[in-house]
Parts: sequence; structure tokens; C-alpha cells
Amino acid sequence: CSSDLAGVVLLVAILGWLLSTTPAFAQAPAQPQPGAVLTLTYDQALERALSSNEGLKVAKERVVETQARVQESKTNFLPQVNLGYNFTPAQRFPVIKIPAGIFGPEEQTFQAGFAQKNILQLYVNQPIYTGGRLNNAYGITTSSLDASKLELDRTRQEIEYRVVETFYAALMNERGVAVADEQIALSEKQLALARARFEAGTVARLDVLQAEVELANAKARRIQARAQVDTSMQALRSVLSLPQSQALKLDG
Repeated sequence: CSSDLAGVVLLVAILGWLLSTTPAFAQAPAQPQPGAVLTLTYDQALERALSSNEGLKVAKERVVETQARVQESKTNFLPQVNLGYNFTPAQRFPVIKIPAGIFGPEEQTFQAGFAQKNILQLYVNQPIYTGGRLNNAYGITTSSLDASKLELDRTRQEIEYRVVETFYAALMNERGVAVADEQIALSEKQLALARARFEAGTVARLDVLQAEVELANAKARRIQARAQVDTSMQALRSVLSLPQSQALKLDG
């Protein structure tokens, strides 16, 4: 019977652990597979940042902690009840023999005994006047709660601002790479046209050199744009708490 009871207790404990951990797993953002490209919209990026940022989690826990302190300070205004019970069992000491001649001509015996006692005590303490101590303590805890809530809001706003800044900076830099590619394609066409005209004798060699310089400048701008994309993507991964090796595709 005892083994069956232990099995039931173990089963209840396992079910309780599963129920307590399931919401935490459900709220955690899905992690991308290694090597897979993660496609993100702005709303998805913001949701991931708010759920993964460690600073925001600390701020939330600080709010919970200060709320508990406020509740604790409220209980100080309530009466405190203490219940005590004292039980003294009946005891009998061994018989003590007193030889003859000490308290009389005959030998005497002495035995101490204690009666059984049951004592039940109830104490009720209600603060009536504490010189403002309880009110001041309650005011301090409520002020701390307000400060922690403001800190939570500030942390959330900073995260939202950082997501907006990094997401759209990366998106604009990707558009800059696309523009640079179009400029390279246009410069290549202009260079081919200049060479054809030079071979036909309608333009001077200088026009070909200018087209080559323009193509080289377009390629250089493309390299700069690609570097800006990499930098902005690194900043976005940091805000989203993603590994720097994670490939991203932004949908804006």
C-alpha cells in the first residue's frame, strides 16, 4: 500500500512540473534551425526582442519583487495572532529515603511529584499608533513599485526604439545594395556604349576612361553598401539576442 501511495505522489509531482513548465516553453520564441535563413517582419522582430531581452526580464522580476514587498508592508497593518500550547506530563521522581535520626527517630521517605498541565495561550497584537513607522514603510514600498514599473516601461521603450532603428537601418542598407547593383549595371552598359563609339571613331578615348572610372566608383559604392548591411545586421542580431552567424531576411 505504501509503494502505491509513493507512486501516486511521484506521478502528481511529475504532472505538476510539466504543467508549470509548459507555459514557459509556449512563450519562448521558436529557435531557427542551424544554417536556415530566418525571415522576419518588423512585428516578428519586435516580439522576439521583447521575449528574449535579458534586461527586460530582470525589470519584470523586479516589479514582481516590489509588488510582493508592498503586500508584505500591507500585512503590518493587520492584527498578529500567535497561538501557543504547552503540555507538561505527569512525572514522579524516585523515592528518597531519609535515615533515622535526621528528622526523627524513624526512617522517613520523600517523593516529589508533578501534576499534568495543559496550557493554551492566544496572543493578539493590533498596532494602534506606531509614530508613522508603518505608513512610512508602506509609502517607501509603493514608491519603489512605481519606480520599478517606470524602469520596466523605459526598458521596453528602449528595446522598441532599438528594434525600429536597427531593423529599418538594415532594410534601408539592403535597398542601398540593390541601388548600387543597378548603378553597376548601368555603368557597364555606358562603358560598353563608350567603347563601341570609340571603336567607331565618334568619341574620344577620354569618354571610355570616364565610363571606366564611373564603373569603378559604382563597384566601390557597392562594397561600402554591403559593409553597411553587415554592420546593421550585426546590430539587429544583438538586439534580437540571435547568434551572429544567423542569416536573416527582412520583410519590410
